Amino acid sequence: MSAVTPLTAQIVKLAPGTDVAARVAAAPPGTKFVFSPGIYIGQQINPKDGDSFTGEGNVILDGAQPLNFRGSGNVWSAPVGVITIGKIRCMHDHPLCNIQRDLYLDDKPLMPVASSDALSVNTWFYDEANGSAVIGFNPAGHKLEIAVAKTAFNNTGRNVTISHLIVEKYASIPQFGAVGGQGSLGNGQGGAQGWTLTDTEVRFSHGTGIQLSDGATIEHCNIHHNGQKGLGARGANVLVENSEIAFNNYAGYDPGWEAGGTKFARTTNLRVLNNYVHDNVGSGLWTDIDNKNTTYRMNRVEHNAGSGIQHEISYDALIEQNTVRWNGAPPRISLWQAQISVQNSSNVIVRDNIVIVPPDAGNGIVVINQERGMGDLGTRLGANNQIIHNTITFEGRGGASGLMDASGSATNNHFDNNTYILKAGGEHFENRGKKTWEQFRALGNDPNSSLVDLAGKQIKQ
Repeated sequence: MSAVTPLTAQIVKLAPGTDVAARVAAAPPGTKFVFSPGIYIGQQINPKDGDSFTGEGNVILDGAQPLNFRGSGNVWSAPVGVITIGKIRCMHDHPLCNIQRDLYLDDKPLMPVASSDALSVNTWFYDEANGSAVIGFNPAGHKLEIAVAKTAFNNTGRNVTISHLIVEKYASIPQFGAVGGQGSLGNGQGGAQGWTLTDTEVRFSHGTGIQLSDGATIEHCNIHHNGQKGLGARGANVLVENSEIAFNNYAGYDPGWEAGGTKFARTTNLRVLNNYVHDNVGSGLWTDIDNKNTTYRMNRVEHNAGSGIQHEISYDALIEQNTVRWNGAPPRISLWQAQISVQNSSNVIVRDNIVIVPPDAGNGIVVINQERGMGDLGTRLGANNQIIHNTITFEGRGGASGLMDASGSATNNHFDNNTYILKAGGEHFENRGKKTWEQFRALGNDPNSSLVDLAGKQIKQ
């Protein structure tokens, strides 16, 4: 491999220890970069239009650097410099999610604590006064690293292709991706447009794993164990398919703000197809703020500590042929954390889904309507929605399907041809308050639907 890559080169071979960012800066747009097997430390790449980045064998882009701890007894420390502490809301059991660089013990992030007195083998303390990381165990025989680099790939080029790479341990900030940085710049001002990610694993970064923009395609990727959320995008014609999105929000950001599996905002023609979305701390699949013409099809969404599929303050959508089950976290509150939630959104078709509500958390398929103001296509209402041909199983006596209408303005929401299976009895319907099956139907809901037990026998309430 030559020391200097000619500007006319179209293929650039890379090896561990190479300054990848410098190679990319020196090459023309449309260059193909090929990574040889190994670990590439601290790379922060600014792609150009049409660049491609492909790994051969096991290729890891690692945003962390190793630390050498000194100490004795129960207190060991290493210098890490200044770490930004943000102001975003955290979950009550992770009050320091805002420390925006993670410490990793043997490739797993430790949870930060507020003082050295609270240290354990699973935690660390950021000593802000001395700019040091502090642990409460002997580090001998362990690998300890601190995240340093913010993004592996910034949002500087269009039509970028990334494949067969592992991206891990970046100090990405909330809503910014280790891949894609800020993603879209908003208002049609570019960003990570037309990117394609295939067969790529993104893991253990503090904020978002991947954040992209118009025309993005994400397929056959594994996006897991990121600190805030796995994936986000905004813009037109985004496709996410055949990927696994799991175990995100380890840092403990408040899911009510933005955390969990995904969050898409201001998209048009978003398609989310045939993905496995599970065990995220927050909603699994979430479209929020003026998304139009969304399709969720044939996804398996389960064991997320929030809603399974949540379409919020948005417009036309098709949610079909998904298996959505066992989502939500105790305690169950009203119709929140449903398996499928249509929240202040209109012209949504929810059909042919298999839904299972766990005994102690979550709800079925719901329409929620509140005062949420105006959006791109008018007032954000839970109106003109069809919930049809779904099979909803309630495993316990709690949980419900139906309508919550705090503002009284929800109109023309149509439930029909659904099958409700009750494993343990109970009342499972709401329409501006709790209703029995007969009361729910008397209001015009589910005239051709059935309420049955596990044996398929009709139930009367």
